[in-house]
Amino acid sequence: MMRNVFGPSRRRPSLSFKIVSLCVGGTIGALTLTLALYQWQAWLTARADLVEDQIMAAQRLGAVVSRAVDNHESTAAANVEPIFGNNPGALAAAYFSASGQRLVLRRPGQEALQLKPWGEAQSQARYIDRKLVIHTPVVVGGHRVGEMVLVASQERVWRTLLRNVAIGLGLALFSAALSGLIARVLVQRALSPLKDLQRAIAQVGETKDFSIVVAPKSADELGRLTGDFNR
Repeated sequence: MMRNVFGPSRRRPSLSFKIVSLCVGGTIGALTLTLALYQWQAWLTARADLVEDQIMAAQRLGAVVSRAVDNHESTAAANVEPIFGNNPGALAAAYFSASGQRLVLRRPGQEALQLKPWGEAQSQARYIDRKLVIHTPVVVGGHRVGEMVLVASQERVWRTLLRNVAIGLGLALFSAALSGLIARVLVQRALSPLKDLQRAIAQVGETKDFSIVVAPKSADELGRLTGDFNR
């Protein structure tokens, strides 16, 4: 009599467990890849939209600030702070006049931000230290009168990204659970003829009664296998 020298055999996963696991894993993998690609595209789009919005905001602010600084218009000077304050993403801004004058606007806690002109001929946007920096020339009557520098936060972009990721994970978990449930029901129905055969074989082994017959439940491969057993 042979002994198992390797200790008790480990219980292997059932076929139904393997099929359900494969369905759930495939669903999670496909959804993860799809959501990752979607989120990457959405993140790039959100950053591009942020650049476009902040360039327009810098141009509007620059037009008002130039009138306040260069032309000493009191009405424009009164509108500078409200315009800057109504831009929720703006952290700091500075106007550098061609005549050497300068006006700096900052939100509380943003004193460390360095604002310097680049001398760009067109509006430029760069991401520096996880912040968006806009440089746009201020042109009046076809002449460059100064440069507007605006530093904006990416908080809106990251907040939208995190919200979308949370929603995507929730949908992925729900889809995986639903896929596993449906796969489990289908597998149980598909393997029901095999369980009937298994019980019949066990009964034959115990009773030695070879007249036991299992009723076929389908005409597919499992049904033909049941018919072969009945012969």
